[in-house]
Amino acid sequence: MNAVVGIRRAVLEDAVPLAKLQTLAQTRQDSGWAEVLPWKRWLTDPRFFTYIAEQSELIGAVAVGSVLDTDLVREDIIDGKPGEILAWFIHPDQWRQKLGRKLLVHGLTGLKRCLFDSAVIWVPSSAKRARSVIHELRFGDTGLQRIRNLPSRSIREHCYKLDLDSYF
Repeated sequence: MNAVVGIRRAVLEDAVPLAKLQTLAQTRQDSGWAEVLPWKRWLTDPRFFTYIAEQSELIGAVAVGSVLDTDLVREDIIDGKPGEILAWFIHPDQWRQKLGRKLLVHGLTGLKRCLFDSAVIWVPSSAKRARSVIHELRFGDTGLQRIRNLPSRSIREHCYKLDLDSYF
């Protein structure tokens, strides 16, 4: 029997465990990249929401909020009022337990409550499990791609979008 998993809104004290979990999840993926996100800023800025999954310790997270790449909105590449899935990851021991899907739905619900029209997410090309989940949730490929040059390596990402008006 699986242990009970709780999902709650993250607080500032979760910043360090989030960074540790993020590093663990990223370095165990095929892409092997490491980038620490600005957790302290996101956890104190009301434009962003982070939900965490935990048992006795933190095992997953999803962060959502305003689109960070303002060129997408300014140039009408993504129409309407989009929100963004800024981060989404699970402890490697929890992969294939449908917890990632559950966290992503929490994030989408948060974006919908904040009156965003759609959700966009950038997914690394090598993240096969993540792409599978977003396709199940009916995200569509926008055709947009980017390469993020991180200190550890360059990552090719694809942008997907989900219309929230018809989602819930």
